[in-house]
Amino acid sequence: MGVKFSKKIFEISVIKANGLRRTGDDFNPRSMRPFFSFDFYTFEYRSPTSVGSDPVYEVTKRYEIEDSKEL
Repeated sequence: MGVKFSKKIFEISVIKANGLRRTGDDFNPRSMRPFFSFDFYTFEYRSPTSVGSDPVYEVTKRYEIEDSKEL
């Protein structure tokens, strides 16, 4: 008989960023085009590009994975 693993749901949420900055006196925060990305096991995600130093993303991703000893 093989070992049975239960499944777990993992949720990753990115709501917003506040006050993103870059060094340099001549930099205009309104010209920023921030994004985020992550790798979780075999899952990858890259957000759309936003605008400005206070981007709002409100992104939630759910991943179902087996609850194994590697977890």
